[in-house]
Amino acid sequence: MTDPAARPLYMDCDTGIDDAVALAYLVATPSVDLRGIGTVSGNTDAGTAARSTVDLLALLDRSDIPVAVGARDPLRDRFGGGAPAVHGGNGTGDVELPRTAAEPVTEAADAMLIRLAHEHPGELHVLATGPLTNLARALRQDPALPGLVAGVTVMGGAALVPGNRTPVAEANILHDPEAAAEVLAAAWEVTLVPLDVTMDHRLDEDQRQQLAAVDHPALPPLAAMLERYAEFYTGVFGRPLSALHDPLAAALAAGTVEPALAPRVTVQVDTTDGPGRGQTICDLRGRFTGYPAAAGARCRVVLELAEDFAPHLLNTLRRLAPAAPAEPSRAALTVVGSINVDLTAVCERLPAPGETVIGADLQRQPGGKGANQAVAAARLAGRARMIGAVGDDPDGGLLLRHLAAAGVDTTGVRRVPAPTGTALITVDRHGENQITVCAGANAEVSLEDVSFAPEDVVLCQLEIELDTVCETARRTPGFFALNAAPARPLPAELVERCDLVIVNETEYARIPELADAELVAVTYGAQGSALYAHGRQIASAPAHEVAVVSTVGAGDAFCAALVLALAAGLDHETALRAANAVGAHAVGDASSQPEFSPLEHYLPSPSDGGTPSAGPA
Repeated sequence: MTDPAARPLYMDCDTGIDDAVALAYLVATPSVDLRGIGTVSGNTDAGTAARSTVDLLALLDRSDIPVAVGARDPLRDRFGGGAPAVHGGNGTGDVELPRTAAEPVTEAADAMLIRLAHEHPGELHVLATGPLTNLARALRQDPALPGLVAGVTVMGGAALVPGNRTPVAEANILHDPEAAAEVLAAAWEVTLVPLDVTMDHRLDEDQRQQLAAVDHPALPPLAAMLERYAEFYTGVFGRPLSALHDPLAAALAAGTVEPALAPRVTVQVDTTDGPGRGQTICDLRGRFTGYPAAAGARCRVVLELAEDFAPHLLNTLRRLAPAAPAEPSRAALTVVGSINVDLTAVCERLPAPGETVIGADLQRQPGGKGANQAVAAARLAGRARMIGAVGDDPDGGLLLRHLAAAGVDTTGVRRVPAPTGTALITVDRHGENQITVCAGANAEVSLEDVSFAPEDVVLCQLEIELDTVCETARRTPGFFALNAAPARPLPAELVERCDLVIVNETEYARIPELADAELVAVTYGAQGSALYAHGRQIASAPAHEVAVVSTVGAGDAFCAALVLALAAGLDHETALRAANAVGAHAVGDASSQPEFSPLEHYLPSPSDGGTPSAGPA
């Protein structure tokens, strides 16, 4: 189901295998409102691409999305045929999709783009995963188009790596360099997603087989297409892997993933007839000074992502399958808490008081203890609800889309006239961190129009107003857990109401009120975790030995996993061991909101001596 706050998007594609996967990803992403699709000749001709798109939309149960046929030929030349060695003769790896009675609309693709831009002024996002002929034709017809479009995401080009059609040119740009030059020169914001980043994100054979096993009519055909695609890429990578070019561009256009490195620079396209034809010339001379802002530059060139994309893609596509009936181990979690933007500086070491440390890499990610816990719960248990507040600003909209894309119900998140909460984080090479939080909209979290049922499992933290936490505790008739972080004095009535309190060892020492609490979970980092009942240890579990990338968000993942495990009726030791495994998975990921397998994957297994896994399935 599409989120009411979803961003309207127009997709322009040359429906090959990775375009088809990108389309399925967009349909599976509730924060995207796919308003129309145009086709262009590239991997196959525009007419064949439109036919495949219509048939795939029928399998995805989205025949309501109109498909328009676009340009057959590039601006200057004639279409020279598709890419049968890569995408098969029909663009979909020679996989035949069931033909539906639906047909492409009579409107041309460039006309559709212009119409949608006028219907959604300042809001429409454009995703181009094929040659840019339709976009260039639309620009020629309506010079005001750039002022109507919120942003354009283009899968194409190669900045610092070789091309895939010539030593310097990537296929989408080489098919119509003149069109690409006009699109990249227009006065709109462009995000270029080149081979530099897409070749680094691949779907392996195990993940492809997991996709084939999902109970949805569109996914086994997509998996069959990807088998053909991986055969081609075996000659590139030495084993069957599928480069995720177009799905990655789709996720960036949807705002569901964020780049770790995307300098804003000027980009030109070589339109000469020499060996450089189709090259994207990206001015990356600022590389050694941290890419300072370039005057007049409107193109973000994505060079790196903060996390592996393939698990996110697979988890998103799994959401297309019908929801399974709720099981005891799949207890829903309602999180009342903070939602932040995390601005993270990754450096060699943490600065001492009064010291400046240079040479850090800056990352921008969704975060906040509440949001981290809600996303973890949604990924571990399939469903979660978030009660919180974000600002009526671009960051607020971005965070809502991230939550919805992770499977979190955001109907309880308010938009308020305050800045969205922000966390300033410094992480050293060992993964240790320092965090300063600017509450912003989190100070206005409200329980107005919020109700809790007896079967609801509710989790709070202390990054929101303490009065709101206490009110949540009073109004929760069922299981109530508190992650008492950041540490602060707690009212006696709040401690008495908690079915579970979760803290780290430093917080435990700073909150003496917890000494006689009903049940307290304490994390000890490399020493594992323990549960205390009225101050007496009743269970413990060892930590996993993993390479630490970042500890940001790991405690939140532990909290979500432990609450879900205990609420599902697991014994104390088993619940701790599972939560430790989830936390270990999290510290091995740079993201504060990593991808997770279902909670069952992290439970101790008798077959391996009772040791749960710390990695994804």
